[in-house]
Amino acid sequence: MKEATGIHLEHSSYRIVPMSSTEIFDYPFGYISEPGMMWLTEEEVRNFREYVDRGGFVMLDDFGGTQQFAIMQQNMERVFPDREMVRLDDTHNVLRTFYNINSIYVESPYDVGGPAVFYGIKNENGDLSVIICFNNDIGDFWEWIDQPQYALKPSAEALKLGINFVLYSMTH
Repeated sequence: MKEATGIHLEHSSYRIVPMSSTEIFDYPFGYISEPGMMWLTEEEVRNFREYVDRGGFVMLDDFGGTQQFAIMQQNMERVFPDREMVRLDDTHNVLRTFYNINSIYVESPYDVGGPAVFYGIKNENGDLSVIICFNNDIGDFWEWIDQPQYALKPSAEALKLGINFVLYSMTH
């Protein structure tokens, strides 16, 4: 992020914080890995909702298959019973926040048994506040971006998407 955008970030900008902690409110962007394997407690449901209502942005990533999708969807329905989860397409503004990206589709770094699909949940102002990267693992591309683990094109597209997600979260 720092190298691509010039935005000054410190290593300490990245922290693992439990969803039940009030410390989540110290960070504008949240990343949840493997949301198809979690079941939020009532306290975590309240914190998640309050986090988004205060302006936070959350990215759900690294999960695939119908069972994991169903678990994630049940959790999101508990957090946002009044908000619809919608499939994102190539017209969404998140693709034009910093980089101009033609397609939200980025192939998964490994076989997940289905095509990658992106969903979103809007906040009370109508702006995207949760992005759901289903049948994908965008974070895995980021983790290995400086090594030849994955093909260059999807790795670069995933990096661009991530930068757009973060900058969108801070400008909307």
